[in-house]
Amino acid sequence: MQSHASTTPKVIVQIVTPEGVPLSDAVVVVPGAAASTGPAQTRVMDQIHRAFVPHVLTLSAGDLVTFPNSDNIRHHVYSFSEPKPFEIRLYADTPKAPVEFPKAGVVVLGCNIHDDMLGYLFIAKSTDLALQTDDEGQIELPLIPTSLEVWHEHHSVSASELMVLTESEITAQIVSQTDQLVQIQVVMPLAVNNEPASTSVQSNRNLPAFGNPMRR
Repeated sequence: MQSHASTTPKVIVQIVTPEGVPLSDAVVVVPGAAASTGPAQTRVMDQIHRAFVPHVLTLSAGDLVTFPNSDNIRHHVYSFSEPKPFEIRLYADTPKAPVEFPKAGVVVLGCNIHDDMLGYLFIAKSTDLALQTDDEGQIELPLIPTSLEVWHEHHSVSASELMVLTESEITAQIVSQTDQLVQIQVVMPLAVNNEPASTSVQSNRNLPAFGNPMRR
């Protein structure tokens, strides 16, 4: 007797620019969809070749992060972000203790020695599912959610602003019923004389738009 394995259809959510360019390292949040509230995890934000690796690290509120220094020079990691201001003064190798991040939000990381170093911690609520897009700008979900929140460093007025979509807005962005591909555009608003653009700028699909980035 031949058995037929059942396959559960998946929903692919792709985050793109208005020109259709996929955005990697975007964070897609499904509110209330976390599988469970397990014990806190310890995550790793490394420093390699004078860069934070990974550039964006997604974690849950209550998780800890260790900041090893894999370079042969010393770094001084810090953040002024409201969810967790902190600093690890000039050091090499790995600090003795990880840093706890108990509050949801976005933490912008810098190095007090190397101003070109920039990284992000996206701290999701413990009840939310947060997924990070791959090089194709995609994440996979089991079904169309009732709501989605999207964050990307280049498309936010402030580091913690999220693009929020309702179920009807998500469904309206289905570009392939066969593949269940949902394509969500985010807009880089125009700036005048390098001043932040207005948050009222809307995409051609009338979705909520992002503003310009606020680095630090």
